[in-house]
Amino acid sequence: MDLVTSPTQLRSGAAFALGVGAACAAIGLRAALTPLLGVEERFVSMFPAVLLASFFGGVTGGLTCLLFSVVFGSFFFVGDPRSFLVSEHEAVGLVALLASGGAVMAGTIAIRRLLQRLAEAHEAERMLARELQHRVKNNLSVVEALAAASARDTEDLNVFLERFLDRMRSLSAAHVLLSRDEGDGAEVQEVAAAVLAPFEAPGRLRFSGERLRLGSSQAVALALCLHELATNSVKYGALSAEAGTVEVSWSKAERGLAEIRWEERGGPPVREPERVGSGLQLLRRGLESGSPAQIVYARSGLSWSARFHPAGP
Repeated sequence: MDLVTSPTQLRSGAAFALGVGAACAAIGLRAALTPLLGVEERFVSMFPAVLLASFFGGVTGGLTCLLFSVVFGSFFFVGDPRSFLVSEHEAVGLVALLASGGAVMAGTIAIRRLLQRLAEAHEAERMLARELQHRVKNNLSVVEALAAASARDTEDLNVFLERFLDRMRSLSAAHVLLSRDEGDGAEVQEVAAAVLAPFEAPGRLRFSGERLRLGSSQAVALALCLHELATNSVKYGALSAEAGTVEVSWSKAERGLAEIRWEERGGPPVREPERVGSGLQLLRRGLESGSPAQIVYARSGLSWSARFHPAGP
């Protein structure tokens, strides 16, 4: 048996039957060995039976085997044959036998549990390796896509580097949160606060919403979208004007969905761009496949909203 592969735990009924069967086999084996061993060492075959019953049947199997072995062993081999009459000395020996058998059972069960933990740890390690490989592959794909998107529509190396590095910083902020939570996602507010911290202005950038959790891919998508929105707002939108404000809010919606909104007020007039660049394509994709975002170029300011399935309750 593989040292990191634990045996399947039997159900109570099967473990009980295993214990009885092991005890009967031990008694039968001891009876067959009587011509060779005589009447001494009456329970020599009991200990291997208890060990096997405990290993495969757990506490139920081991305890059943121990008790049945002592009861039937004393009936056939101790005192008057085929009776339960024993002397005081023999009774003390049976008690010692129970204690010894209990120690064998306890030790076997401890070894079994150790093997189970080793098997679980080995499986967790394999899953972690597969997950790490998957995430590295995904991250490289994201970096490649960001590089391609940043290079689109420009031949200026400085412009490319500015776009690319800014997006990489947003991606890094999202991954810091995901790493802290062991890749189980992140809260919407945590992602928004981390990504928009460089754009923070007292009273001009506001957050509101209930606790909502994002999956790993959703958190990365939100980080990139918020960075794109903030960058555009600083250059052309509400954050470019002294009186301009931006409100980022999120809440649950119908059919188990949630929605996050970016709303600008008090900035210069906005209008829909004539050319669809990589940033606009990113914003239109939204946070998850099959649920594109909505962008409204209103006189009061730009609005962006995207729906997603929350990762938790």
